[in-house]
Amino acid sequence: MSFDQHRAVETTARRARMPPAVFASASLKLWEYVANRPLRLVQAAEPILDRVLLRAWPSYALIVALQMKILWNIWRFRDLTTGDTSDYFVRAYRWSKDLAVNIVWSPLYTAFYGTVLLATHDVYIATVAHRLIIVLLATLGVLALMRSLLPPALALLIAAWWAIMPINFETLYEVHLFALLPILAAWLVTTVADSPWTRGSALAILVATMLLVRNELVVGVIVFAAICLVREISEARGMKYPGTESFWCRRIVAYATPLVVALAVFAVFYSRSFVKYPEIIAAVDAKHTQNMCQVFAFGYSQRHPDWDLSPWLDCGGLAKSVFGYEGPTIVQMITSNPSAAFEHFLWNLSLTFNGLQVSLFNSMSGTVNPDYAPVTRSMVAAVLSCLVLLLLAAGGAEAVRHWGYWWSSWLRERRGIWLIMRSLQHCSSHNRYAASAPILFVLGNPRDDGIDWHGGSLSFGA
Repeated sequence: MSFDQHRAVETTARRARMPPAVFASASLKLWEYVANRPLRLVQAAEPILDRVLLRAWPSYALIVALQMKILWNIWRFRDLTTGDTSDYFVRAYRWSKDLAVNIVWSPLYTAFYGTVLLATHDVYIATVAHRLIIVLLATLGVLALMRSLLPPALALLIAAWWAIMPINFETLYEVHLFALLPILAAWLVTTVADSPWTRGSALAILVATMLLVRNELVVGVIVFAAICLVREISEARGMKYPGTESFWCRRIVAYATPLVVALAVFAVFYSRSFVKYPEIIAAVDAKHTQNMCQVFAFGYSQRHPDWDLSPWLDCGGLAKSVFGYEGPTIVQMITSNPSAAFEHFLWNLSLTFNGLQVSLFNSMSGTVNPDYAPVTRSMVAAVLSCLVLLLLAAGGAEAVRHWGYWWSSWLRERRGIWLIMRSLQHCSSHNRYAASAPILFVLGNPRDDGIDWHGGSLSFGA
């Protein structure tokens, strides 16, 4: 205690007519009581909060109320979505009139959009309403997933973060967030039980999603199918008295049954498609080459500001001058001009950290935009990134130090959901075809508002 503080205590003690030492002790106890009172209130409220949140409905009611508070009056101030949504509206209109789809361009999404249009008979209401429905379903799915992985209070906290962060729900085009819905369904199926039937059902949902929503899931589907095969072989070897034929027959039925259902759903949509074999091959190729042309032109415009044409409308001439094709495939890009192709890949890879920041904090500390839409630049993202890295380091050290406890009490029973999330983390919502997941990551912008960063954000947050 300094001299001035000591004199202040003596003066106050004389006024209170008690010895300075007694007064100082009483003051310290009073300060401790006042300072610790909020902590005691939190500790007293914690068991009550846990009991309330153990019931699912309060959490779901709270998260819906929060999301609607964020989105309220969207129907008054939001304009019609342009760009890709305009093209999807044309296909949705055909569904509303003739139940017809284009099997190449997300037929499940256009059927949903067209159904909302059929119910409302108004273009603006249908566009806003189908966005609201997608956002609410995604938020509820995130909460359900987090409740299966984490304690209820922490699950609600992460779902609230999802609900209030625009980068998570304010996708540039609705189809990108729609692609998350069946993936959330597949993840939730694996949380029910870690069994062949749940793995087979999740794989079937992903196959249907690949065929009817986002073709780029093919790499993730292959990776998850390989994981399932390894899991089944491992379980067969671990059996003490394996009945080989009956074991594999049960496994085949568990995987084949949901896959047959998924293929049957695809067959129904294919029967309603106005694009069929062999035209479908040319349509898929055109979809891929158009996207590769556009994403290359966008990255090129960032590296060469003097090229001031539109990457969406004028990419053909640029691709022709660089690769010799107006619509190159990824293979043609690499074989015709390897240096330009790998310059594009490395450029996107260099934006990874900015993309992570935008995905987690809705802003970045870097200078180059990792997204196609404008991004806010803020040094707050750098501070939050440091905190997250410290948290990860501390959590990783704790997990390594007590690995046996965490594996047996928490990780082991949830390994199915972690494996499927890992298998899909680098699958893109845009056409970034390649032979492996890491290459998918660098073909388009790292913070492309699609399922790769949604999956990464969810697993990173958890």
